Amino acid sequence: MGDDAPKLIDGYTYVQALRQGNAPVREFRARPKPAKRPGADVRPKPVDDKAPQAGHIGHTVMPVRFDIICYDCGYAYSMQGRIYKALCPKCRKFLDATDVVVDAEWQSDVRTIGTFTVHRTGVVRKASIVATDIVLAGDVRDATLRAMRRLEIRPGATFDLAQIAMRDILVHEGAELAPPNRLACRNVEVAGTLRARLDATGQVTIRPGGVLIGEVCGAHLVVEEGGGLRARVSIRSTPAAAAVALQSAA
Repeated sequence: MGDDAPKLIDGYTYVQALRQGNAPVREFRARPKPAKRPGADVRPKPVDDKAPQAGHIGHTVMPVRFDIICYDCGYAYSMQGRIYKALCPKCRKFLDATDVVVDAEWQSDVRTIGTFTVHRTGVVRKASIVATDIVLAGDVRDATLRAMRRLEIRPGATFDLAQIAMRDILVHEGAELAPPNRLACRNVEVAGTLRARLDATGQVTIRPGGVLIGEVCGAHLVVEEGGGLRARVSIRSTPAAAAVALQSAA
């Protein structure tokens, strides 16, 4: 071993030499870095897109909001999140939130803040139905129905409108509704065919492909492109809105 080679001493010898004032100089040599091989592929570390980033806030999903109408006292209020059981703040009664789907014969009374749906093969006999929304595509002529919010008419529905109470009405594409008496409700949406003398306290909307024939008396009328209106129109709002409605009717 040459004179340039580093000398190794133990700790005891170093302490004794330090006390005598002639401690040897300790020498440290860094290990040489390995040489990069020719053609070596140095790739950056992949970034995990799913890892949380400091200072970054993603979009927040708000709970779904439900409009509830008590079928006992008629009080309307709102709730957020998934509904298992609702308590009316006014009459303090628990409300059933079950959605009912009928695809065969049904003979039981229903009271729910959910939706009552009758498919084409469904038949409701001698029953009283109360629900927030009622969707009809089957036979309910032998039943009384009360939609706390909206009645939906689909193609194939068989019913007696005199046995049905509702606030809003929706006539789906392919369906036709022609009540013999004046039809009074809040909001009306027509995507099929409606032949009626209509009194609406809310908004009447005619969707593309929908046709309203007869007489319309209300506050707001919207005829979308592709919708048809062949009716006598009386709009109880501003003169400008009435002029637009009459132009749409022409």
